[in-house]
Amino acid sequence: MTHTTYRTTKLPEYYFKEIEAFVADSDKYVSVSEFLRSAVEQKLTAEKKRTSTQFLILKDIVFTKTRIEQIHDAVAKASKVDDSAILKKDFEIVIERSIDISLYRFLAKLMYRFMKFHPFVDGNKRTAFVAVDVFLRINDMKLSIDVVRGKKTQDEKFIWQASIQQKKQEDIERFLEKHTKNYLSSNDFDIELEKCLQENRQLLENLSE
Repeated sequence: MTHTTYRTTKLPEYYFKEIEAFVADSDKYVSVSEFLRSAVEQKLTAEKKRTSTQFLILKDIVFTKTRIEQIHDAVAKASKVDDSAILKKDFEIVIERSIDISLYRFLAKLMYRFMKFHPFVDGNKRTAFVAVDVFLRINDMKLSIDVVRGKKTQDEKFIWQASIQQKKQEDIERFLEKHTKNYLSSNDFDIELEKCLQENRQLLENLSE
């Protein structure tokens, strides 16, 4: 494994716990550094066979403090936000602690933690939704949510429940996977943000109530 491989993100802590447990049970002498290098490479290779990790390289296009603030400002212009002020400026920790080499697990952790952390005075669930959708769009996918004017759908109820921690991360992961469909992306953040806002205008309006 080269130094450049996978350096775009931090590894989830549980991988190292698994490796540490294996070392503790082994009777053979091993170089810890070499074992870690080999074990992590094997673990990531196994994961990569199940799902592409290309999204880890693209995560910094959307999931940065500057981009999240831009998304929140765009949401505030597209739908009613009572107060656009930032409550907690250190919300990068939400992103850092959500990183995972499974796409849907990563997004589910981020959505759950973002809404719980509540970095903005208002518009947190809408900002979390748009950030996730724009990220999927950059990766040639997008969310498809059932929305009806004047009526709260089951999909909307789920987002509301997730915003107040009535849904577990595993529930959100299944929801995102179920509601994702293929999409031909422009690969331009600003274009995809605008498309997301336009296509989800009714949902954003409903979530602002």
